[in-house]
Amino acid sequence: MKNPLLQLPRSGALRSLAALAALLPTVASAGLLDSFETGVPPIPVITTGDPPVVDPTPYLSITQSTEAGVTDGTKSMKIEYDSTQKWHWIFKEYTAAAYADWHANDIMLVDLHRASLPAGWNLNLEISLNGPMGWTQTSLQNYVWLNGGSTETVTLAFDYRTQRNAAPLPGAGLPANADFLQLNIMARGNQDTGGGVGGRIYLDNIRFVPFVTPPTPPAAAAYTFDTTAQNFAKFDAASTNLVYSTAFGGSLASSSPTTAFSWRATRNGITGDHLLRLQECATLGGTISYDVIAPVGTLTGMGMTNVFQPHGTWTWNQADVTIQAAAVQAIGGGNEIARVNIPAASFGAGFISAPNYNFVIGFNGPANSPTTIHIDNVMFSPNSSNGAKVTFDETEQNFVAEADSVIGTGAGGLVVVNPPGWKWGANATFNSGNADAQVAAVHSKLALAATKGGTLRYKVTLISLSDPAPGLAGMQLITAHNGPWQQQAAWVDQSTFTDGETPEGFSRIVSVPLYPQGSTATDGFVLTQGASSYQFLVGTGTGDSDVSSVTMIFDDFEVIPNADPEIVYAPALPSGSSPFVGRVLTNVQTTGVFSATGLPPGVTIDPATGLIYGTPTINGSYNVVFKVTSAGVTDQTEVVVWVVTGATDPTPTNPKITSFTITGNTAVITWTGAGTSPVTVLRSTSLAGGSWTAISSGDTDGTHTDNSAPAGKAFYRISVP
Repeated sequence: MKNPLLQLPRSGALRSLAALAALLPTVASAGLLDSFETGVPPIPVITTGDPPVVDPTPYLSITQSTEAGVTDGTKSMKIEYDSTQKWHWIFKEYTAAAYADWHANDIMLVDLHRASLPAGWNLNLEISLNGPMGWTQTSLQNYVWLNGGSTETVTLAFDYRTQRNAAPLPGAGLPANADFLQLNIMARGNQDTGGGVGGRIYLDNIRFVPFVTPPTPPAAAAYTFDTTAQNFAKFDAASTNLVYSTAFGGSLASSSPTTAFSWRATRNGITGDHLLRLQECATLGGTISYDVIAPVGTLTGMGMTNVFQPHGTWTWNQADVTIQAAAVQAIGGGNEIARVNIPAASFGAGFISAPNYNFVIGFNGPANSPTTIHIDNVMFSPNSSNGAKVTFDETEQNFVAEADSVIGTGAGGLVVVNPPGWKWGANATFNSGNADAQVAAVHSKLALAATKGGTLRYKVTLISLSDPAPGLAGMQLITAHNGPWQQQAAWVDQSTFTDGETPEGFSRIVSVPLYPQGSTATDGFVLTQGASSYQFLVGTGTGDSDVSSVTMIFDDFEVIPNADPEIVYAPALPSGSSPFVGRVLTNVQTTGVFSATGLPPGVTIDPATGLIYGTPTINGSYNVVFKVTSAGVTDQTEVVVWVVTGATDPTPTNPKITSFTITGNTAVITWTGAGTSPVTVLRSTSLAGGSWTAISSGDTDGTHTDNSAPAGKAFYRISVP
C-alpha cells in the first residue's frame, strides 16, 4: 500500500543520504557544534609557494549576521566571496567536547540559506572535518552545486560512521576523546553578481545527530515541479528564458520567440534519491524520461537534445530524440503532451556512475514559434538488477556465426569479424533445456519479460574498421529478434574512431526495450509469451565500399525483466474545478495498465500511459485510488479525497425555460438544464408548423433578451443542437 501523494525529494531538501535530512533533527541539540551566536572565523590569510607569497583571498567578508537564513538562535554566518572561482579553506577549531560529540554520533547536518541570484549562477560548497581521524575532505566532503534563480534554505547531511569507526593504526580504533575538532569550509561562485560579488550564503546550526534508518527509497525518482522549479534554471545568460509555471499542475516553461536552437533547462548538481537512481541508470541501464507540453500541432517531429555531464570527468554525453506522432496525445484546452523516453545507454560510454551530474535539455523553437513549451515530470528509472547474461568466459556458448562471418572468443568477449555492408555476424537461440546454465537462465528471463517487459543489452568493447574510406560517416550496431522478425540499430559516429579504431577503454552499451506480447510498441522487441525458444542476431552495418571488414567484440549479453510495478508519484489533486493534467509515475516506463477509481466526472486516466486529464463537471467529494498492474501484479495508492466545487456540467439534460418577462418590445427568457452547451432560441406567433424562427444561437449563459418582441402573442422555445 503506497502513500497516495508520495512526494519525491525537492531541491529544498538537499541531502547526501536519501531521505535523511528530513528524518533527522532540524534544531540545535546536545550535539550542536556551532550556531554562530558568539562569533565567526576571521577572513583567512592565504599564502602559497616557497618562499610563501600572499594569495588574495576570494572571501570579501565573513560576518555574523541576522539578515537571513537563521535556523537556530538569532544569528548565522554570512560568507561573501568574489567571482574568481578560487578554492580556499575557512578554518575554525573547537574543543574536546566538540570531538566527543562527533565521536558519539553518526551524521553532521548543516543548514544553508542562499538568496536569489541570476540564472546560470552556481554555488560551489565543500565542508570537511579534521582531527585525530585525519583530514576528511575526500570521505566526508559535502560538495554542493546549486543553480541560481530562487531563494531557498536547505539542510546538508553526510554520514561519517565509516571514518569514526576506522582504525588509523592496526588494531586501534579512533579515541573517544581528543583535544580538538576542526571544521573546514570552502565556497565559491562562478560569475559576478554585481559590485565584484560572486555570491553570498548563510550557514547555521551545524550539529551532530544519530543515524536514523531512512525508509526504502522509491524505485525511480522524478522532478515533478508541483510547487517550485526544483533548482532547474536556464542554461546561461544567453539561453532562452526558463521560468516556473503553475500550468499543468506545475511545470517549467520555456518561451520560443524563434525557431532557433537553444539550451533550455539545466540542473547542475543532482541530489538525494534522484542521484542514487541516476547512478543506477549509469551502471544498470534504465530510462530518462520527461513530459513535453505545447499547443496542438507543435510536438510531432520536434527534436530534443539531452546531455549529462558526470562530475569529475566532465565529459559531454549527448542523446538526441525526435518526438514521434504516436507519442503525442491531446489533453484539451488546445494543448498536447508527449512522453520523451531516452535509454540511458543512448548517452554513450561517458555516462558513468559519478559523485554528481549536470543535466541539460535543449531544443529548437517549433515551427509555430513564437510559442511556449512546458517540461514536466523529469524522471530517472534504473533497470531492475534481476537479470541473467551470457558472459563468453571460455567459449562462444550458444552463439554461432552467420554466413560470411567469423566468430571466436578473446579480449574477454565474443569476437565477430564481418564483411562490409549490412551483415549479421552471429545468432543465438535461448531455450530452457540448454545444458549451458547461463543460456537457460537467460531464457527464463526472456519468458518473464514476455509477460512484464524488460531490457536486452550488451556491451561493445572494441570496433575496428579495416581500410575505412575517407568519407566514412560512421557505422551501425544492429540487433534483431527472430520470432517474428524485428530489428533495431544504434549509430556509432565516425568521430568515435581514430584511424578506424575505437580508443583504449572504449565501451558502448547497446540497449533495446523488450515488450510483452500484445504490445504495439515499435522501438524494441515484442516477445511471445510461453515460447520454447527465442532467437537473436547481432551484426554491423556499413556501406558496401566503406570498409574491407569490421571487427567487433561484445560481452555480457543480458536480459533484464522489469521489476514488479511500483507507483512512485501520484499527482496532487486540486480543489475546485479547474482543468487538470497530471501523470501517475511508476518505476517501469514501458509496461503496465493504469486505472483509477473515484475520479470525478469529466476527468479520465489513460490506461496505457497513466496520464490524467480533464475538467471536473459535478461538484462533490471523491475518494480516488490510482492503480497500476503488470503481469498480474498490482500496486495502488491509498485513498485521496478530491473536493470539486464550482463545477458546471457541460452535458445537457432536459433544458427548460424557468422565467419569462416582457416589457413593451423587450422579452427576457431564462432557462436551466443545458449545462454549458450552446442553445438556440426560437420564436413563433402562431405555434403552427414551420412558423418557428431562430432569433439567437450559441447562447451559453442561460438567458436571452429579445429586443424586438412582436406585439400581441409570441411563443418562445429553446433547443440544444
